[in-house]
Amino acid sequence: MKTALLVIDYINGIINGSCKEYAEKYPIVKNTNKVISFCRAQHIPIYHVRVAFDKQYTGLPKHSPLFNQAKQKGLFQIGNMDAEFINTIDIQSSDTIINKTAVSPFHSEGLLDSLKSSHIEKLIFTGVATDNAINLGTREAHDMGFYTVIVEDACGASSEEHHQWAIALLKKIANEIITTGDLIK
Repeated sequence: MKTALLVIDYINGIINGSCKEYAEKYPIVKNTNKVISFCRAQHIPIYHVRVAFDKQYTGLPKHSPLFNQAKQKGLFQIGNMDAEFINTIDIQSSDTIINKTAVSPFHSEGLLDSLKSSHIEKLIFTGVATDNAINLGTREAHDMGFYTVIVEDACGASSEEHHQWAIALLKKIANEIITTGDLIK
């Protein structure tokens, strides 16, 4: 089954913002880099997906409390430091960068088209936040017919409670919920 890796929202404004405490307590960045390295060695395409808006916030969900608050504060604009990938995440020129304008990684320009044109059937999810982008992305991927794998210790949230809550819900939807060690062994 042709596979792709999604590395979601490893950007300054999230890792050093709402998920800072979790990312400092748990090795989610280190584990994600291990997953990236493994996938790269297996020639699995890698997609780095981030929330990033143009100056006009084109594509912003009209009634979103989350993103309208970000707009009021001028957050997550392309070119701003908070929308840039953290410098400790392994990104290479062969990876694909996808900008999204909502919680879901599929609310973006080109992700679904790229996956379909590459005949991808299986998606490996890593990123933040487990209770937001990972949760919604996995559910949408499920509904679109993808086989879904969540690397639990390469995902994080604003708290352990939120992370565990999301994982518990996703056990009914995801095909597999595994650890980094499970994947790379």
